[in-house]
Amino acid sequence: MPGRPKVLAYYFPSWHRDPRNAEWFGEGWTEWELLRRARPRFPGHRQPRVPVLGHQDDSDPATFDVQIPLAVEFGVDGFLFDFYWYEDGPYLERALDHIEDQHEMRVVRLRSAFVFQRAAAPEQRRIFAGPFAPGRLVASRVLPVVPIPRGMRMQVVAAADLAAAYEAALVRPVEGAFNIATDPVLGSQELGELLGARIVAVPPRLARQALAAAFHARLAPTEPGLLELFLSLPLMDTTRARTELGWAPKVDATVAVRELVDGIGRRAGAPTPPLVPDRAGRG
Repeated sequence: MPGRPKVLAYYFPSWHRDPRNAEWFGEGWTEWELLRRARPRFPGHRQPRVPVLGHQDDSDPATFDVQIPLAVEFGVDGFLFDFYWYEDGPYLERALDHIEDQHEMRVVRLRSAFVFQRAAAPEQRRIFAGPFAPGRLVASRVLPVVPIPRGMRMQVVAAADLAAAYEAALVRPVEGAFNIATDPVLGSQELGELLGARIVAVPPRLARQALAAAFHARLAPTEPGLLELFLSLPLMDTTRARTELGWAPKVDATVAVRELVDGIGRRAGAPTPPLVPDRAGRG
């Protein structure tokens, strides 16, 4: 008989002080501040809640001296840490660094490109484009012109291929960092062909100013800082993932983007709150 499925717990490691959080929210800020300020919003809503283990600092190795045995006791085989690349380097990775340095645990870091799938189209449209984006026009490939910041390049990966990388990281005795992205790298020419439009390259500063104006007018949900982050992302070499992890993507980048665009036009989605399809009547 096959063994039981592996159980992994998602872990958002923002429970420690971080220089970027201090810059954005004030010195000493962590996610615990949000929990402490929580207030009841309806009868029977017990807030604020106090964690059983207290307000722990997840950058302190002693925290995981408690959390790891607790996870083992309740049948949790590992943690899925959430972390980011922001401008000049990793963000919220300090807790993972301490685990790797202080505990005998196998640590695998998967650094993925933008993850696309058809069912995620409504959520990605709401996060990045907003309700005024002409979804049907984009999907029908009838837009004559699409402005894109000059020099923009992007790497993507299909959700199913990223899931395969996670599976390989679980079953293979590997450690360290692996970049997960699918060929080809997409530039303005490739995006123009996908959208059936003529691409007009605009200076990045002008693109940022236009996005900032739309954001402050509440016409777009994307903060201008996200565009700067997007343009500053390095291109990732996936050789190690392919050779040591044995990862081989099945969906190329153009197909992954085409699936997303088609999902936007057809109001695709899935039966979960974040992926609920857009209501009829939205473009």
